[in-house]
Amino acid sequence: MPKLIIAASDVHGNVAMLDKVAEFQKRYPDATTVFGGDYVDGHKEGYEVLRRIYDMSHAHPEQVVVLRGNHDDMMLNFMNNYYDRLWLWNGGKATMKEWCRILVGRAGHAAWMRKTILEHEAPLLRWLSSLPYTVTLGQMVFVHAGFDWKQHHPLTETSPDKMVWLREEYLYTNPDVPIFAHNPTGKVIVSGHTPTVFIHGSYEHDEEQGYPNQIADHRLPCPIKKIQYPKEAARYFIDGGNHGGDNRLGNIAVFNVEDGTIVDKYQD
Repeated sequence: MPKLIIAASDVHGNVAMLDKVAEFQKRYPDATTVFGGDYVDGHKEGYEVLRRIYDMSHAHPEQVVVLRGNHDDMMLNFMNNYYDRLWLWNGGKATMKEWCRILVGRAGHAAWMRKTILEHEAPLLRWLSSLPYTVTLGQMVFVHAGFDWKQHHPLTETSPDKMVWLREEYLYTNPDVPIFAHNPTGKVIVSGHTPTVFIHGSYEHDEEQGYPNQIADHRLPCPIKKIQYPKEAARYFIDGGNHGGDNRLGNIAVFNVEDGTIVDKYQD
């Protein structure tokens, strides 16, 4: 059982974020690294990010856990069905252009680029399609987006589609009212998917004073955020807003797997 976990999510083609993860891996050589999904688009180096994580997971399978996100699923859906084009409208075309320039030296129209990637990258795509949607390590659970609180056993009964797409339904008791939901699972949950600048709300009965801070650093646009009610396990949100394609590196957190506390972090 790993004692420390290095968690990063929503890399979105930002190779510099992987360089920062590598610094943490050198600092904590015995830690397990968990990637929380969404490796492509946003920044143009989506292919390089995928390749590096793919190589890392094969070189250190006992220390690297890679989960799927909604952008990864959108890409796989397009690769499986040319007419499922949602990924193209979410940054997929830019990712494919850079990917094909690396593979064959040029880009082209969407159908040609899809065919080129399918011909050259079958093993990588099979690996991506085999990745899990969630993982439990010690007292911690990692997922891309969240869990369905309507289910009797949210950790095991939430559908894969909801694990990568949920937002307000996971954040709040009522999707229309920003009152933070409780965490009934007994596990510390870490998720990405929602840039934390968009996570705002109140605790039930407006008894926010005395609760653990849900915002780690008010000076940052997308800091690591924590939501936690008394006598419940925390929920952490670590999406640092990389999909915007700016020069920030995003967030990285190092957790103690036994109690889910943060022992080190990088926020940008």
